[in-house]
This record gives sequence, structure tokens and C-alpha cells, in this order.
Amino acid sequence: MGREQGRQQQQQPGAQSQKTVC
Repeated sequence: MGREQGRQQQQQPGAQSQKTVC
């Protein structure tokens, strides 16, 4: 899961916030 979130991070910066919340 962590790896998938990391990929989204590159596509949209907003994903980084979600990763922190998770």
C-alpha cells in the first residue's frame, strides 16, 4: 500500500496529504 501511495504522490501532490493522514 505504501508503494502505491508513493506513486500517486508523483501524479498529484494532494496524495501526499492523504498519505500523512493514513
